[in-house]
Amino acid sequence: MNDHFHAKMPSRLIPAASVIIVNNNSVKPSVLLIHRSPELRFHPDLWAFPGGHIDSADRLSDNDLETARRCAVRETHEETGLQLAIEDLIYVARWVTPPNMPRRFDSWFFLAVGSYKNVCVDGREIVDHVWRPASLALLEHQHYIRRLTPPVLSFYPSWQTRIIPKASILTLGLTPGKNQ
Repeated sequence: MNDHFHAKMPSRLIPAASVIIVNNNSVKPSVLLIHRSPELRFHPDLWAFPGGHIDSADRLSDNDLETARRCAVRETHEETGLQLAIEDLIYVARWVTPPNMPRRFDSWFFLAVGSYKNVCVDGREIVDHVWRPASLALLEHQHYIRRLTPPVLSFYPSWQTRIIPKASILTLGLTPGKNQ
């Protein structure tokens, strides 16, 4: 077998979903980051948003957006113990892993805003969690305190311009784009 040839084959896109969870019970909105176990194959020992790959059980219809929402709710519960309501998830973006990566994901990202408490990580796949304002999360990444995954880093510019302002509006009880 020619390993060189197989190394250049494009990898299949794995459908996935994640949630940017914003806690609005403080003066400055904070985002939930979960610490991925150092034992994991993909993004070990990095900090991420809750989420994972879409399972066949998530697909109840041909509606990809609803399937991704179900996955986001399930994965968030598995990884953090938080029970999100599917109708409270606001679609914010889709992110595809760059072509040069060995594992590639086609990920749907959602926003959930609320007053969240009692995060309980599983201790196997996810080993810790923190709530951080976006600016502090980036500063900690830059100083090698908490290294962020590429998807989290790719969202940083929009944290300040789209996501946090949208979360602030939601904190006031308004619902922009709730059914997007």
